[in-house]
Amino acid sequence: MDEHLYDADTCLSQNVYEIVCQIGACPANKDQLSVESSGRKITNCLRINGIIDWDQLATFLPDYEDSAEYYKQCTRILSPLFLHIQFYYNHLTYRDFESTYHVHLSWISQKLVVLKCFELLEGQSETAASHTLLLLTALIERGLGDLVYLKVKHCPSLLRDLLNVNELSCLLSPNIIQLLKILIGPPISLNLRNLVWHGFPSPSEIGLQFAYSMICVLVSIGNHLIENELMATISFRQQFSVSLPQIFPDLPSRLGFVRQVFHDSRLILSSLRPLWMLSLELFEKNRYGECVVILMPQFEHAMRRVYIIANNCPQRLMTAENTALFTTFDEILNKYLNNSTENQLRNFVGDSYLILLLDFLVYPAGPRVRDHVSHGELIISEVPQITAAHLIWLCYIIAIRFVPNYPACAQNEFNKNIEKIVNEYTSLFHPLSVIKNKIFDLAQILSHWSSIPRLDASDLKADASVSSYKSHLTNTSFNQQSHRNSDIMLIHENPVMKAASVFERFLLSDGSSDEALPNLHRILEPFSDCSMLVKKRLDELRLNTIYRHQRTSFNRLFEDKCSSDEEELLGIVSKILSALLSSSEQICNVLNIRFSQWKNRELRSRQRNTYMRMQNGFEEISNALRLILYIMLCLLFQLDDLNHEKSLTLIKFMKKIQKYSENLKTQTNINCNKWDKAVTQSVHLIEITTAINVEH
Repeated sequence: MDEHLYDADTCLSQNVYEIVCQIGACPANKDQLSVESSGRKITNCLRINGIIDWDQLATFLPDYEDSAEYYKQCTRILSPLFLHIQFYYNHLTYRDFESTYHVHLSWISQKLVVLKCFELLEGQSETAASHTLLLLTALIERGLGDLVYLKVKHCPSLLRDLLNVNELSCLLSPNIIQLLKILIGPPISLNLRNLVWHGFPSPSEIGLQFAYSMICVLVSIGNHLIENELMATISFRQQFSVSLPQIFPDLPSRLGFVRQVFHDSRLILSSLRPLWMLSLELFEKNRYGECVVILMPQFEHAMRRVYIIANNCPQRLMTAENTALFTTFDEILNKYLNNSTENQLRNFVGDSYLILLLDFLVYPAGPRVRDHVSHGELIISEVPQITAAHLIWLCYIIAIRFVPNYPACAQNEFNKNIEKIVNEYTSLFHPLSVIKNKIFDLAQILSHWSSIPRLDASDLKADASVSSYKSHLTNTSFNQQSHRNSDIMLIHENPVMKAASVFERFLLSDGSSDEALPNLHRILEPFSDCSMLVKKRLDELRLNTIYRHQRTSFNRLFEDKCSSDEEELLGIVSKILSALLSSSEQICNVLNIRFSQWKNRELRSRQRNTYMRMQNGFEEISNALRLILYIMLCLLFQLDDLNHEKSLTLIKFMKKIQKYSENLKTQTNINCNKWDKAVTQSVHLIEITTAINVEH
């Protein structure tokens, strides 16, 4: 690795450094804290009460245009005001700030965090500006989104798009939006939010005046909302929560190891090391949310350096201009570079570590901590220890590879154990992993159906809607030998077995060996415990998850048909399983409630008749759900061998199952009780499965 990657003085490009560190930080000489326009000083735009006079401010700024020169000119005009704001708020005590402005911060969902930021700035540590800007920019983005929801039903996911929403401009005024765009707008602006959240600037490159100005903007927006009687109308969107299983060893007792690696690793720039150490201090103080806020951008910066090493592109270390891409996690973890050549990161870090990253950062079912925390979607004080610890371990694993004595460190028993954990890790949150978990959950629920209380045969009244079908069903025990050696008559006599056999033949119709599918027919035995068999088969299933649905190029101009088909197919399968899990639980609850009411003679005549139909049709519904369970398992075992034509047939077929699963949820609701339809459609599902070869 080239030494200049270790010793970079700055990761800000020339233009970004100029606007942030030079133009935006004019000398703090009191005589220079003014820019005059027709004899007026821009510092007068800050009223005596510490609130920005938006109308007066607008008279100092040029008309908006989307150009780098415009933003430089605005920053040059505003820099004395930024320093004046710092001077004003720096002379307030924490108690003064809280008592004066706590009402103005009521439009922010976590205003206690803003108060904490003011307290941090009072200490004026070398990391205070970076620390507070990370917190404040996330909160203001969330707050602006809450405001947008007052007028529209959809909020843009990107801050740059949010600032262009017309309704937000109407709520706040164009003058407020203009200043927000200068501070946290596009790459050609000061762009403070993206700079700090993607880990580009060192603490010394972010002045305190920007953090104080952001607090002042929050307070001033709150004052605007109060004056326009909008504060009381704001409702906060529900915050996200993150949860992770414990993968790594307990961290508190190992912080000494981690701190030493962070200190020694050449992957970490010396100018950024204070932030890495701060994250560990916050962890020790049980401030896990702040620990994640500080460390996540630094982790991205470190992985950007690894990406640069792996792909030999040192120019990507710098911040982007408006004509180029930021090198962020989205690109770092992509299969392809932006020139469509293959990203070598996978070869450099190994598959297991890459799976850990994708699980933690990317997959929709995963915690997606980077996205949630950077957009203000997590309650900072409620981030659990395990989330912060998981992030620290991910940083440790990559940082230790760059310590000077890494070969010796790697032989340490503790590090060997960490390496073993990484190497044995399999994805928990890839769509395929989620589907496997849902399949097992469904198998467990269906296995418990045998414990649902049943009426005596003498109590049941045969129902015409199902009796003709029931006569075709057999209760013959399934041969525990391979189903391919079982009695052929059993398949012909049992519609469920017949449907399963037909689906198998469809999957294997391209000449695949029978051995491609495991023996799964015992799953179809009514009310049997199939959970352990399903778990065993799922554990045997080895499907690659890395870049499985990645398009063939970074810009997605070309698509792999089979990959696209599989993505659509798995999306439908996941929805089916979710609906069936809900329906299965619902059916259990309804039958248990009705049985209790039956025993206590609490059912009216019509309810008794409905309950008997439920009991009569219970087995048919069970058969249909077990057939679907069987189909899903067979599908996973053949997933890698599906061609485009067969995938299209399966998508069409799965949409029918999806419709059935959605209807079942409605029909078996305790307030609906359309059990006749549920049974009829269960029978029909088995019939259409038998006809899948006809469609093909």
